Amino acid sequence: MSSNISVRPTSPILRLTTIASVCVLVAIALSMILNGCGGTSSQPATQSSQPTGPSVVINSSSTCPQKGDFFSSSTSPATCVSANLSGCPNVSNLNFTYSYDMPAGTVKGTIVFLPSGNGTDDSGDMNAASVYFAAGYEVIQVEWSYDWEVANAAVQYSGSSQSTNFPASIRLSSCRIATFLNYVFNANNSSLYSAGGRCAQGSSAGSAAIAYALTFYGAGNYLDAVELISGPPLADIEQGCEEPAPPSFQVCPEGQFGCQLGNSSPWTLSPQYQVTSIDPGAAPGVRTWTSDNSCDQLGTTTSAASNQAWLQQSIVNDGTNNPVYSYPTTAMSAWLCASVDQSAAACTGGIAGDGGQGGVPQTSCPNNATSQAQIYYAKLVSDPNNLPKSAFNVYAVLNCNQPEGTDGADTTVPALNNIDGRDAIQADMLQRCVRP
Repeated sequence: MSSNISVRPTSPILRLTTIASVCVLVAIALSMILNGCGGTSSQPATQSSQPTGPSVVINSSSTCPQKGDFFSSSTSPATCVSANLSGCPNVSNLNFTYSYDMPAGTVKGTIVFLPSGNGTDDSGDMNAASVYFAAGYEVIQVEWSYDWEVANAAVQYSGSSQSTNFPASIRLSSCRIATFLNYVFNANNSSLYSAGGRCAQGSSAGSAAIAYALTFYGAGNYLDAVELISGPPLADIEQGCEEPAPPSFQVCPEGQFGCQLGNSSPWTLSPQYQVTSIDPGAAPGVRTWTSDNSCDQLGTTTSAASNQAWLQQSIVNDGTNNPVYSYPTTAMSAWLCASVDQSAAACTGGIAGDGGQGGVPQTSCPNNATSQAQIYYAKLVSDPNNLPKSAFNVYAVLNCNQPEGTDGADTTVPALNNIDGRDAIQADMLQRCVRP
């Protein structure tokens, strides 16, 4: 038995008018540098208005090594660029490295990868990048010098000292992601984007990065297709952190628009980050990113102030910063683990049996990436009069390789004739990544 998920009511919140003025000043000061966060498009004005000041400054570039973290074709090696991102309101500058590799001939589009976790390692996307490159797409990968989710980066990561200690906010920190995406697709830099589809793919926290860009920074104005894998896990950080734990609910309940289960069934999980009393799961990272150590301290009661702060940093929040949950020209496919390959060790304890996720050991049990994701996808289809207009599918993936491993060799996607998850995701991107 499970309870149906409910989308939180939205209350009007006064927007911080200083954001626009700060961004205007930064834009003037950096008028000779390529701009970031703002989205440009002829699409209807369904997106939030965007700051225009954040910018990317290139420090150096060189040919990528063949055995590094980034895909690099042996015949057309990728270029690796060291850069600094600055100007996002109320977050520090941050150094990062990105690669780009453009195939010969007519380019079908550009696909940007956003890595999982803290975003500092994107070696896991090399296989997908090689497939998309071979199919005629330019591929771009990125690694941040420090957690992109953290508002305050030390000087060795930010490239500059700062006198201000900014309040923690994953939502505001995600301006860095939006700035980079906008820099790739809207800065008139033909080495990064020249023609065709404008697309992004992210796993776990990388999928959250894309969702933040869509929700708060107008990326739906220009992204043609996104692949969101095992997430976004930061849809409602309050429900992920609060104690006592919130109730479990079904993922892809019967009748939910866009859910593609094939012959599988909805599954039930808690959105809580803490996995078990002996396994903290994602909670330590979220504590660092939100600067609040009370997240998921089992057996405690979190404060109203913490709960509100977590909610306001979430993708699905209380209306803070005018979130947008409609992206009429962006095709979206999500891939969520409904079960884990238990050939090594069975998942015991039952779903939501201890701390919420699925018993022990963690590697054999589903985790809250899917239940957090359900909060986001339920929000996108909560208005029956404004359902997604582009392709929108949420696929169940069975026999995952560990809790979020949708691309394992033994995975199956029941709604797609049980092909494996990796092939399904890559085929979907190649089909969807086109200009409308």
